[in-house]
Amino acid sequence: MIKKYIYSILLLSIVITGCRTETLMFKESQSKYDFETTVNMVKDTFLTTGWLVPWETDIQKRYIKEGYSDMTKATILPICRPEGGYNIIQHDKYKLITPLMPLQISVYEKQDGKVYISRMRVKMMSNMMSRTSRKNMKYSGKLVEEVLEGVIIK
Repeated sequence: MIKKYIYSILLLSIVITGCRTETLMFKESQSKYDFETTVNMVKDTFLTTGWLVPWETDIQKRYIKEGYSDMTKATILPICRPEGGYNIIQHDKYKLITPLMPLQISVYEKQDGKVYISRMRVKMMSNMMSRTSRKNMKYSGKLVEEVLEGVIIK
Protein backbone atom coordinates (compact mmCIF):
# COMPACT_ATOMS: atom_id res chain seq x y z
CA MET A 1 0.00 0.00 0.00
CA ILE A 2 2.85 2.37 0.81
CA LYS A 3 4.37 1.65 -2.63
CA LYS A 4 1.17 2.82 -4.30
CA TYR A 5 1.32 6.11 -2.40
CA ILE A 6 4.98 6.57 -3.28
CA TYR A 7 4.28 5.98 -6.96
CA SER A 8 1.26 8.27 -6.84
CA ILE A 9 3.40 11.01 -5.31
CA LEU A 10 6.10 10.34 -7.90
CA LEU A 11 3.61 10.63 -10.76
CA LEU A 12 2.10 13.79 -9.29
CA SER A 13 5.52 15.38 -8.93
CA ILE A 14 6.33 14.50 -12.51
CA VAL A 15 3.14 16.17 -13.69
CA ILE A 16 3.87 19.25 -11.60
CA THR A 17 7.49 19.54 -12.76
CA GLY A 18 6.53 19.00 -16.38
CA CYS A 19 8.50 15.82 -17.05
CA ARG A 20 7.26 13.82 -19.97
CA THR A 21 5.27 10.86 -18.75
CA GLU A 22 5.92 9.10 -22.06
CA THR A 23 9.48 8.39 -20.99
CA LEU A 24 8.26 7.04 -17.67
CA MET A 25 5.64 4.76 -19.15
CA PHE A 26 7.48 3.68 -22.28
CA LYS A 27 10.99 2.61 -23.15
CA GLU A 28 12.67 3.17 -26.51
CA SER A 29 15.84 1.41 -27.67
CA GLN A 30 17.69 1.61 -30.93
CA SER A 31 17.89 -1.62 -32.88
CA LYS A 32 21.14 -3.14 -34.12
CA TYR A 33 19.44 -4.03 -37.41
CA ASP A 34 17.44 -2.64 -40.32
CA PHE A 35 13.66 -2.40 -40.10
CA GLU A 36 12.63 -5.72 -41.67
CA THR A 37 15.32 -7.68 -39.82
CA THR A 38 14.28 -6.08 -36.54
CA VAL A 39 10.60 -6.92 -37.02
CA ASN A 40 11.42 -10.52 -37.91
CA MET A 41 13.93 -10.94 -35.08
CA VAL A 42 11.57 -9.51 -32.47
CA LYS A 43 8.72 -11.70 -33.68
CA ASP A 44 10.84 -14.87 -33.98
CA THR A 45 12.60 -14.38 -30.65
CA PHE A 46 9.33 -13.95 -28.78
CA LEU A 47 7.83 -17.00 -30.50
CA THR A 48 10.83 -19.21 -29.75
CA THR A 49 10.78 -18.21 -26.07
CA GLY A 50 7.17 -19.26 -25.50
CA TRP A 51 5.30 -16.05 -26.20
CA LEU A 52 2.40 -15.71 -28.62
CA VAL A 53 2.48 -13.11 -31.38
CA PRO A 54 -1.15 -13.31 -32.53
CA TRP A 55 -0.91 -10.76 -35.36
CA GLU A 56 1.23 -8.01 -36.85
CA THR A 57 0.04 -4.55 -37.87
CA ASP A 58 1.89 -2.54 -40.50
CA ILE A 59 0.84 0.95 -39.37
CA GLN A 60 2.61 2.70 -42.25
CA LYS A 61 0.67 0.62 -44.79
CA ARG A 62 -2.64 1.32 -43.04
CA TYR A 63 -2.04 5.08 -42.86
CA ILE A 64 -0.90 5.26 -46.48
CA LYS A 65 -4.18 3.54 -47.42
CA GLU A 66 -6.01 6.36 -45.55
CA GLY A 67 -4.08 9.03 -47.48
CA TYR A 68 -1.28 9.79 -45.05
CA SER A 69 1.83 9.01 -47.05
CA ASP A 70 4.51 11.11 -45.37
CA MET A 71 5.65 8.71 -42.69
CA THR A 72 8.36 6.19 -41.97
CA LYS A 73 7.95 2.46 -41.46
CA ALA A 74 6.14 1.35 -38.31
CA THR A 75 4.89 -2.08 -37.23
CA ILE A 76 3.14 -3.12 -34.04
CA LEU A 77 3.60 -6.63 -32.66
CA PRO A 78 1.29 -7.70 -29.84
CA ILE A 79 2.87 -10.26 -27.54
CA CYS A 80 1.25 -12.46 -24.94
CA ARG A 81 2.67 -14.85 -22.38
CA PRO A 82 -0.23 -17.30 -22.03
CA GLU A 83 0.29 -18.27 -18.39
CA GLY A 84 0.69 -14.64 -17.32
CA GLY A 85 -2.39 -13.52 -19.19
CA TYR A 86 -4.37 -16.44 -17.84
CA ASN A 87 -3.33 -15.64 -14.26
CA ILE A 88 -4.79 -12.19 -14.72
CA ILE A 89 -7.92 -12.90 -16.76
CA GLN A 90 -9.15 -15.90 -14.77
CA HIS A 91 -10.28 -13.56 -11.95
CA ASP A 92 -13.06 -11.05 -12.49
CA LYS A 93 -11.39 -8.45 -10.29
CA TYR A 94 -8.32 -8.29 -12.58
CA LYS A 95 -10.16 -8.18 -15.91
CA LEU A 96 -10.22 -4.40 -15.84
CA ILE A 97 -6.55 -4.36 -16.91
CA THR A 98 -7.25 -6.38 -20.06
CA PRO A 99 -6.83 -3.25 -22.23
CA LEU A 100 -3.11 -3.78 -21.57
CA MET A 101 -3.37 -7.26 -23.05
CA PRO A 102 -1.71 -8.27 -25.17
CA LEU A 103 1.33 -6.16 -24.50
CA GLN A 104 2.48 -4.40 -27.65
CA ILE A 105 5.96 -3.93 -29.00
CA SER A 106 6.44 -1.43 -31.79
CA VAL A 107 9.24 -1.30 -34.30
CA TYR A 108 9.63 1.94 -36.21
CA GLU A 109 12.03 3.88 -38.32
CA LYS A 110 12.72 7.54 -37.57
CA GLN A 111 13.40 10.27 -40.10
CA ASP A 112 17.16 9.66 -39.79
CA GLY A 113 16.70 6.05 -40.97
CA LYS A 114 17.53 4.47 -37.61
CA VAL A 115 15.25 1.73 -36.31
CA TYR A 116 13.84 1.69 -32.78
CA ILE A 117 11.84 -0.63 -30.57
CA SER A 118 9.34 0.79 -28.11
CA ARG A 119 7.49 -0.98 -25.32
CA MET A 120 5.72 -0.21 -22.08
CA ARG A 121 7.82 -0.12 -18.92
CA VAL A 122 5.86 -3.05 -17.55
CA LYS A 123 7.88 -3.45 -14.36
CA MET A 124 7.43 0.21 -13.43
CA MET A 125 3.73 0.20 -14.29
CA SER A 126 3.21 -2.98 -12.26
CA ASN A 127 3.96 -1.13 -9.04
CA MET A 128 0.58 0.54 -9.28
CA MET A 129 -1.28 -2.78 -9.62
CA SER A 130 -2.68 -5.36 -7.22
CA ARG A 131 -0.40 -8.15 -6.00
CA THR A 132 -1.42 -10.75 -8.60
CA SER A 133 -1.24 -8.32 -11.50
CA ARG A 134 2.01 -6.84 -10.17
CA LYS A 135 3.64 -10.26 -9.90
CA ASN A 136 2.70 -11.27 -13.45
CA MET A 137 3.58 -7.90 -14.93
CA LYS A 138 6.98 -7.70 -13.22
CA TYR A 139 7.89 -11.15 -14.43
CA SER A 140 6.65 -10.39 -17.96
CA GLY A 141 8.54 -7.09 -17.98
CA LYS A 142 11.75 -8.86 -17.03
CA LEU A 143 11.22 -11.45 -19.77
CA VAL A 144 10.49 -8.80 -22.41
CA GLU A 145 13.79 -7.06 -21.70
CA GLU A 146 15.67 -10.37 -21.79
CA VAL A 147 14.11 -11.28 -25.15
CA LEU A 148 15.03 -7.90 -26.65
CA GLU A 149 18.65 -7.95 -25.42
CA GLY A 150 19.98 -9.47 -28.63
CA VAL A 151 18.22 -6.94 -30.87
CA ILE A 152 18.82 -3.58 -29.16
CA ILE A 153 21.87 -1.41 -28.69
CA LYS A 154 22.65 -1.01 -25.01
